[in-house]
Amino acid sequence: MLLLDRVGVLIDTYELDVDPHCRENLEGILFEDDDHELLYSDDDTLEGPILSGGAVNLDFNSWFVPFRDPPETASFAVAE
Repeated sequence: MLLLDRVGVLIDTYELDVDPHCRENLEGILFEDDDHELLYSDDDTLEGPILSGGAVNLDFNSWFVPFRDPPETASFAVAE
């Protein structure tokens, strides 16, 4: 998010001609869902590996709890 904010500042500073929806497009590619927004949350009541609506809890105790069963394998790691 900070990197995308910085890119926005550079686009404005140098008046670059880019697609007005470039940030939305990049966020769609980079972020599968909005779970990263929890990193900016002040809420101390987050509990359990899975929150309501399927969002994943990002507190430290949940870092090593898989949230896909079975975990998705990268396409380059699968033998044909």
